[in-house]
Amino acid sequence: MLASHDASALNDILGTIDVYMTKRQKAHVPLLRVWESDDPHPQEDYLDCLWAQIKNLRSAGWQEKVTWRLYDSFPGLKEAGQPHHLPPITPPEYDTEVVYPIPRVIFRMFDYTDVIDQDDDDDVAAETADGSPKPKESPVLPGAHTIERFLIDEQLSILMNNLSFNRAL
Repeated sequence: MLASHDASALNDILGTIDVYMTKRQKAHVPLLRVWESDDPHPQEDYLDCLWAQIKNLRSAGWQEKVTWRLYDSFPGLKEAGQPHHLPPITPPEYDTEVVYPIPRVIFRMFDYTDVIDQDDDDDVAAETADGSPKPKESPVLPGAHTIERFLIDEQLSILMNNLSFNRAL
């Protein structure tokens, strides 16, 4: 919604984040790697991956397909809503007393290239009724730098954390 109501404010925020992301040091990444090689799946810093996902979402016009849009059921309320004023964001200065989150490296065991679609093996040259080739469907899993992948990863992480002590499951 901010992209449609106040694009300049959003661009200012994203520009500030982009400057930070290009200046930050990543000395921790080689130390936190699970494997020495990036084959078959690259290991990257969590914030770098999230920033790539946000930039990908921005280039896609802020459209994603995972989140439920309950407000679409109530267009009258959506149109009557007032836009919020977004004040400038000033990050606090570094403080030695504050416990900051530790850096993480994204470790993925598989991606969309690892999922085999059983239908692909059965009909290599599948055609529609009019004889034109059957259009290729989208991958089963979203790509590593899509916001959909981030949302699915976060939901799975929340589920595992919440159910980790439930021995009945």
